[in-house]
Amino acid sequence: MAGVVEEYGARMQEQEKEIKSLIAEIESLKNPVILDYSLGLGEMLEENTKLKYRLNVLKRSLQEEESKVGSSMININQRLQNIFSVAIKLAYPHFENPPLAVTPSQHARFGDYQCNSAMAMSQQLKAKGEKINPMEIAKQIINNIPKNDIIEKVDIAGPGPDVQQKS
Repeated sequence: MAGVVEEYGARMQEQEKEIKSLIAEIESLKNPVILDYSLGLGEMLEENTKLKYRLNVLKRSLQEEESKVGSSMININQRLQNIFSVAIKLAYPHFENPPLAVTPSQHARFGDYQCNSAMAMSQQLKAKGEKINPMEIAKQIINNIPKNDIIEKVDIAGPGPDVQQKS
């Protein structure tokens, strides 16, 4: 019987050592310590932090600049396209996807910009069986131009209206 007690005592001591070892391992997992922290990784992390800071500064600057930009920064051609798009839709509301052609004028004597939509619209209407003179279409477009601060004068020269911008 003494042998059995000694055997159980030895097994108990081994289990207590194993329990202490497991407790130590659990504690080390709760508080990890990075032992293989390389110098290169540290430099990269520092550089990454600096880049993130710079990115945030640039984003804030961009937001400030965008908030300063008003309608005056919009492209003149784009504004004219918007104006003529409205005029065409008002003059010909039944026209689906009307052509919109506003471009800088090729000749200074015809103004600064020209809208050649009347000619294209006349051709499309002709294909549908409606025969309308481009000059008449141009007059209808001009009559429906909304009030704006960039068009000084609108003339019909040939097949479409020419536009002079305010200086």
